[in-house]
Amino acid sequence: MAVPQVDVARARAFVLAHGGAVDVARMEGILGRTEPDRAVVRALERLQNSDGGFPVAAVARGAGAALGTTAAGGHHEGQDTIASGGRAGARGAADSGASSIAVTCQILAHLRDIPPLAGSPMASRAVAFLRRSQSVDGSWSAAQEGVDPALLTASAGYTLAVMEPDHPDPIVRAARWLRRTLADGAGDTRAEGTEHSREGGPGRVAALGSGSDRSAALFRAAAVWGHSGDAAAQDSAYALLEQRDLTAPEIAGWLATFVELGLAARHFALAFRLLGRLAGLQQTDGSWPVGEGSAVEATLAALRVFRGFRLVGE
Repeated sequence: MAVPQVDVARARAFVLAHGGAVDVARMEGILGRTEPDRAVVRALERLQNSDGGFPVAAVARGAGAALGTTAAGGHHEGQDTIASGGRAGARGAADSGASSIAVTCQILAHLRDIPPLAGSPMASRAVAFLRRSQSVDGSWSAAQEGVDPALLTASAGYTLAVMEPDHPDPIVRAARWLRRTLADGAGDTRAEGTEHSREGGPGRVAALGSGSDRSAALFRAAAVWGHSGDAAAQDSAYALLEQRDLTAPEIAGWLATFVELGLAARHFALAFRLLGRLAGLQQTDGSWPVGEGSAVEATLAALRVFRGFRLVGE
């Protein structure tokens, strides 16, 4: 099988032409730069609230410029689906709204693209905010964000698995809640679009809303299940995801879970197929396509994956 090939030079030129300062800093971090621009770091620090979280206003309002959102771009990658429904609430430290679980997960993913920031005090405060926000039953739920709890819990649980793997309790509780909520629908393709799962409860996969929401919830939940040792639930979710016509950001988001949490030997062939699909979607201008959202974000997501699999150099 041929190794997937991508045009890094054109992708880089696309981000430089259409991205903001944080986008460029993330691209440089993905491609190997170890010292981020101090102005970018200060811009991100100003957006963090005193409780450690980041507000919806950071990506859904004018402050998007500080996060690298272009005028034509809109939202961000696979995670834009968990941020776009939010609304700002009480005043935060930056006078920009209440902290959002969804947006905090999103910005922590951005910080991981800039290696020194992934271990910074800013990231540690954000991770602590996520831990404190978890419910006793293992879920995350924030009605004011307009986000399905399954998608929110999969995103937050996945973020903790990546950022704090040595603190397993919140991850295990999230995995159990996701297993109860999603796994029956994930394991039975007939459950999608049906009224009830096999246990008689609501068909949660069917209830997740848009297709991109369902896919994002499943590949993040599957990553949490795999991290927690539930290979059966993970493989059932992967079987369902493979049947879907996934967008470039969804494929990149799924592959990123392998980069960040490790790739089991039984998934080597799956990862190779996904890499080939993603490489084939690169456009002539160097970008990756999106239905709704930012082509810059989709391009960064793809570069992150190919760099993570060591298929592109600096």
